[in-house]
Amino acid sequence: MDSLNIEPVPDLTDLWLAAGERYDIVVKTKAKYKSRLAYKIRVFGYTNQYNHAAGGLCTIAWLQYPDQKIDYNYVTDGPCTGFDLPPQLRTLNHVPNKYTDWKNRLKYPQWKNPSTPGDIFIADLSAIQQA
Repeated sequence: MDSLNIEPVPDLTDLWLAAGERYDIVVKTKAKYKSRLAYKIRVFGYTNQYNHAAGGLCTIAWLQYPDQKIDYNYVTDGPCTGFDLPPQLRTLNHVPNKYTDWKNRLKYPQWKNPSTPGDIFIADLSAIQQA
């Protein structure tokens, strides 16, 4: 979040962002790597969160280690082939469309356990220190 140092939330599978929101995202990288090609980070979003059949938007970012090559010929296609999403396990900032989404959320300190699945909302994050 913009001006507060928030306690890190471990092992997220999904992050919902809206216009104007900013987060620092820390990615655990490998100390040893084998691939000669840079790793693709897939970024995906639905054009309509209530109707996933309406389609999605997708892009990629490259994570490049020394001596790795980027495939400059790779292009994401219209239907986002290869962007199959895993089931949502630990989601930060999910839009609570139903009261039960909010009621059943992971509260602080429940979300500190990285093996606990569920939705985590901004109200339940904790600052590292008081301002």
